[in-house]
Amino acid sequence: MDSKDIETALTLIGDTQQRINQELIAEYCDEDDDGEFDAASLPRGGYFIENDHPRISACHLGDMLALEYFGPDYGPGWDGFLELTANPDVANTIGDLRIGGPDQGANGIRTYDFEELLRKGTGFPMLRNLWIRPSDPGDHNYSGIADGHLEKLLGQMPALEQLTIPRPIDLKNMNTELPNLSMLSTGSEYRHYHFVERMAESNSFPALVYLDFGDALEPWMSPGEGSEDYCATPFAHYEKFAQSKVAEQMWGFRLRNACLSKAEYQKLQAIRPDWQFSIVLAPPHSYVSHWENADIPYEYLLPNG
Repeated sequence: MDSKDIETALTLIGDTQQRINQELIAEYCDEDDDGEFDAASLPRGGYFIENDHPRISACHLGDMLALEYFGPDYGPGWDGFLELTANPDVANTIGDLRIGGPDQGANGIRTYDFEELLRKGTGFPMLRNLWIRPSDPGDHNYSGIADGHLEKLLGQMPALEQLTIPRPIDLKNMNTELPNLSMLSTGSEYRHYHFVERMAESNSFPALVYLDFGDALEPWMSPGEGSEDYCATPFAHYEKFAQSKVAEQMWGFRLRNACLSKAEYQKLQAIRPDWQFSIVLAPPHSYVSHWENADIPYEYLLPNG
């Protein structure tokens, strides 16, 4: 990558942040005696900086850039970020891309919508690492990606080697191969997207050696309810995956929030004795004030009774 290309991208990134700042100034600042917005009156409190002031930052990684967006999944920050990354002069320089933001959302969900970026069809030929903020068990608003957007977006990132995302890939709607992807981490969301079963049948990940998979959260929140898409991944799917070609090439599997028995976990390890196979239990938080509602499960948070 030519140094002039890097400098051009850095200039565009700085200009985008300045436009975001100007929109925030127009929205939040007071006018001075001359009728101009006074940037000094922009809120400087910690909450505003952490939640309402989107920021786009970049650093030089030799022949590529690391780009990070932190802010809400809407408004001038998100719109500016999508417009920026849809510009080939920027997209062609990005080797590492991180997307995150505060614990904000609507109806308990923070949904990243990439429609503008997908509409432009811009490719990311240099991108090696994509990180989109997974949910934390203590979040009030769980991270998600608009239906169909993740699968199309990955088709524009052919060089990916590491991928961290807030939900499993819907492999039924993914029509691309990621030949260099070696590390894949999918956070827990309400659905499991039949990921494990379809992963066992997939040829899209010939270089994958490590998988960190979060099973569906809905069984922890509403046990015994919901459709097949929202239930826990059954053991038969995990067994099928362990016996698959992609599992054979892997050295590690971290499994989060599965609803399996001790014997079932041990059977998977017996199928793949060379796996570094670990279990993580990090189900959703629960508000103590809701415990009197019989429909809100919470006993899993009380190992000591």
